[in-house]
Amino acid sequence: MRRKMPYGYEIRDGNYVISEPMAENVRSIYQLYLNGQSYSGISKMLVQSEDGIQWNKHRVKRILEDERYMGDDRWPAVIQREQYEKVQDTIASKTANYQKRSNPQDVIWKKLTCGSCGGQVHRTGARVEGGKTQLRCKECGMTLAYKSDELINEIKIQIERLCQPNGGEYEPSDEVIRIENQINRGLECLDDPECVLNQILNGAAARFRCCPEASDGRQKEPVDWMIAGRWIQSIALTENKDIYVNLKRK
Repeated sequence: MRRKMPYGYEIRDGNYVISEPMAENVRSIYQLYLNGQSYSGISKMLVQSEDGIQWNKHRVKRILEDERYMGDDRWPAVIQREQYEKVQDTIASKTANYQKRSNPQDVIWKKLTCGSCGGQVHRTGARVEGGKTQLRCKECGMTLAYKSDELINEIKIQIERLCQPNGGEYEPSDEVIRIENQINRGLECLDDPECVLNQILNGAAARFRCCPEASDGRQKEPVDWMIAGRWIQSIALTENKDIYVNLKRK
């Protein structure tokens, strides 16, 4: 869950509004990238802004991948959805060249979050019992251990059910609708973040339960991890080693 206000906005009368000329820099970044410039090339073209922003390729990349710039009921649109989607397609196309040199499933490791506090979960590099990979939350320190192939397989199963049309259309149950309403109310008044986080996890589980099953005789297509990575918001891991794949809202 992103907490920091993105570059190009400011708060005015309690609402997020577009802040010029920072927003114009955002538009330039998107256009330059579509014109063929690299992250580093764009950062070198942008001079240090009046508010002390130091430009680098990592900041440019974050801006290009931030869907909030398309706008929603909270964030006014800085760029058009069509332009954002073109940029994502270009990023995916350029990134595809690296799939031959690295495991395409590596994209999911960046999506792992803590089911207790919502912090980012990362691989420590340590190997523990049975050759398992050790994972640790950067915020609360929760430590888990999984066999990489078992973790990836469980995520793959959920992605196949959530992302691929294998058995009819998804229809939310009354339970899903009820929990989503609770989540929306909780996010509007964030008095108990832990309660809201639990509701989000419960909502993910409820959505998963009402997903259509694949037909027994139908051949599943392999998961395209690069595409799946674009649609996955987070993969929450709990202390009980439950796994919840949460998709981005359109």
